[in-house]
Amino acid sequence: LDAGVDVNARNGSGDMALHLAVKGRRRLDGVVALLAERGAALDARNGRGETPLDLALAADSNGAADATGGIAALLRALGATAQASPPVTAR
Repeated sequence: LDAGVDVNARNGSGDMALHLAVKGRRRLDGVVALLAERGAALDARNGRGETPLDLALAADSNGAADATGGIAALLRALGATAQASPPVTAR
């Protein structure tokens, strides 16, 4: 990021680094916070229409949440609001 990489760059699936940091059981809270601090679009949708919050909710429902409320709580604290309706289920 310090070298000028676009924090909102996307891969072939439309995922940004923020989407990847919250998928599954990765629990990369520090990475999520850094990306948000550097201007990551918290409510961006990937190629499947999922926001980072959608993915975090799916991960948290699969047992990745901890006593602090999980990655979804962190995203909400950072300002994420967009969520698909109905919530995206785990794959």
